Amino acid sequence: GPRGSYGQNAYFCTMPGVRSQEPADRVVRSWYNEMDDPGYDFSNPNTNSEGTGHFTQVVWKGITHVGMAVSQDGRFVIANYWPAGNVCGIANYLANVLPPNGSPMPPRVEKPVEAPAPEEEEGPLESVTVTEERMTPEMEALFEGCPYDHFKTRVTEAFSKEPTQGGAFSSGAMKVSVTLESRGSKRRIKIITRQGKTMTVVHGSWGG
Repeated sequence: GPRGSYGQNAYFCTMPGVRSQEPADRVVRSWYNEMDDPGYDFSNPNTNSEGTGHFTQVVWKGITHVGMAVSQDGRFVIANYWPAGNVCGIANYLANVLPPNGSPMPPRVEKPVEAPAPEEEEGPLESVTVTEERMTPEMEALFEGCPYDHFKTRVTEAFSKEPTQGGAFSSGAMKVSVTLESRGSKRRIKIITRQGKTMTVVHGSWGG
């Protein structure tokens, strides 16, 4: 497959039963629905993607390749996007996250299922971002409770990369930003790794 920086969306389902076997289209729909909840402002794009990073990755115009896989127990769904979307800069978002053409994703027709237990009140959105050139206790704390073990491993491996010097492919020190958003029992994590001109963005959500 193609090489280079790629973006990633991740989905984790904690509830047993029907929701533990989420089909790919339903997972993508949940990411896409971030356009309405919490809502994306097409006229004033937020490059920090507060709660809409999965949506912008899904619809990013410049993406040409998508790979998607579901874990054997049906609880994890991972989608990789190449080249990476969510490239920082308002101009990039204006060019790649376009308003819907008036034909939103059609509603999904499903068989009735037993209603889940009432959810707790969501409460206010809390967000914490840590940016470092090495793993620190503050950054490590953001991974507590994250079901995606490979996210932390990915960051640790990124910090271990040595910068190259000279030539067209020279790069500086690795810089990683980790953002954890919390609302009630719901969590979203966003990881941005940068080294020279190379950037990779991954997202994951769980809880609720």
